[in-house]
Amino acid sequence: MEFRLNLRPPESSYGFKIDQPGIYFGQIANDYVIAPNRSGEIDYPKGSSNVMTSYSGKGGVPVYSLLRRFVFWVYFKNRNIFFSSELVPNSRIIFKSKLADRIKTLAPYLVLDRNPYQVVTGKKLYWIQDAYTVSDKYPLSMPLATQTGNINYIRNSVKIVMDAYDGTIDFYLFDPQDPIIGAYSRIYPGLFKDASRMPEELKKHVRYPQTIFEIQMAIYAKYHQTDPEVYYQQEDVWDFAKTYKGMEPTEIRPYYLTLDLIEPGRFDFLLLQPMSPSGRDNLRSLTLVGCDPPHYGKIIVYNFPKGELVFGPSQIYALINQDTTIAQQFTLWDQAGSEVDRGKMIILPVGKVILYIQPVYLKSATRLKIPELKRLIVSQGQIVVMEKSLEEAYAKLQERIKTETEQTDKRFAPMLQQKHEGEE
Repeated sequence: MEFRLNLRPPESSYGFKIDQPGIYFGQIANDYVIAPNRSGEIDYPKGSSNVMTSYSGKGGVPVYSLLRRFVFWVYFKNRNIFFSSELVPNSRIIFKSKLADRIKTLAPYLVLDRNPYQVVTGKKLYWIQDAYTVSDKYPLSMPLATQTGNINYIRNSVKIVMDAYDGTIDFYLFDPQDPIIGAYSRIYPGLFKDASRMPEELKKHVRYPQTIFEIQMAIYAKYHQTDPEVYYQQEDVWDFAKTYKGMEPTEIRPYYLTLDLIEPGRFDFLLLQPMSPSGRDNLRSLTLVGCDPPHYGKIIVYNFPKGELVFGPSQIYALINQDTTIAQQFTLWDQAGSEVDRGKMIILPVGKVILYIQPVYLKSATRLKIPELKRLIVSQGQIVVMEKSLEEAYAKLQERIKTETEQTDKRFAPMLQQKHEGEE
C-alpha cells in the first residue's frame, strides 16, 4: 500500500503555527496514492519511533466500493487496488497530484509560468501558479520565439491557487481587460473568479511573474530608444547584464528583492533586472517592477548616464578574480580537499550607491557535496572585500574606500598646491 510522507510539523519561536502542514498535491507526479488506509502514514520521526497520521482531506475519489476498485484496477492496471485488504471505508484514491497536470486537465488553453511557488498561511500550504493567454495573430506586433512557437501577444491574466492538502484549485482573474480570457470566461461561466474574491492571506503572496517581465525587458531593450535617429542607428540597444559561472558567461535573470526604489521610505517586494549596453560589460540601467499593491505591475527604469562608467557584474567578477587576498584564500580552500563555489551575484542599490554581493560556498571534494556558506564578497566598484558576514564586509568596504580617498587626496595635494601657486 502506498502512502505519502509528510514533513515534520514546522516550529516557530514567534508564535506562527500551521494547522495542516501536510502536502499531498504539489510538483511531483505519482500514479496514485490511496489514503487513509490500515497501514497509516508516517507523519514525522520522533525519538526512536514515528508519529503516524491518516489523510482526512477531500481530495481524490472515494474507492471503497468494489465497482470503483475494479474501475481503478483497469485504469491503473494494478490488481492490488481491487484485492488489497488495507482499504478502509473512507479510503480515497489520489491521482493527478501534480499541479501542472491538474491545471492542464481543467484549462488546457492556458500557458503556465515555469516557476510555481508555495505560500504559507496559518491554516494550510498553497501553491500559486501564474498563467498566461497568448496568441500569434495580434496585428502589427513583433513575434517572439518561445518553446511552444512564435507569439506576439501575452497577458498574465490568471493566478491559480491550489490547496496542497486537498488539491482544490481556484482560478482568479487578475486582468479583466484581456479579451481572450474574457471569451473563455463566457465559454466556461463560473470557472474564473474575480481577483477581489481571493483570500487576503493569499493575496499578500501574489507576485509579478519573472517570465513575462523577461519578455517585456527583452523587447524594451530595443524599443526604449524613442529618438528616431538613435533608433535608426541602433546606438543604445541593451542586453541582459552578464556574469560568469565558472568560465562560461551567463545572463542574469530577474530576481526578487525588498527595496524602497518605487516610493522612498516604503519597502516593496520588487522584481529587478540589470541591463548592459549591447556588446559591452558595464551597467546601463536597472529595470524593476512592483509586486505589492498599489504598485503591482508598475515598471520603473533607472538609467545611468551614457558617459559615466558604472561597473557591470562581469567586470566585478573579473575584479574579484584579480584580488590577490581572495585568490590566496580560494587556493588554500581548494588544496584542503574542498571546492569553492561562488553563488549568484546580487546587484543591490543602496541610496546612490550600487553594491555587488556574492556568496562563497565551500563543498567537499568527495561524492557527498553539501555547500556551506563561508564568506560574502562585497564590492562598490573597483574595491572588493570578503568577510564572514554582510555587516563585516560592508564595514570593511567603507573603511577601504575612506583609506583610498585619503591616500588619493594626499597624492594630489602637492600638485594642486603647485597649480594654485603658479596661477598666483
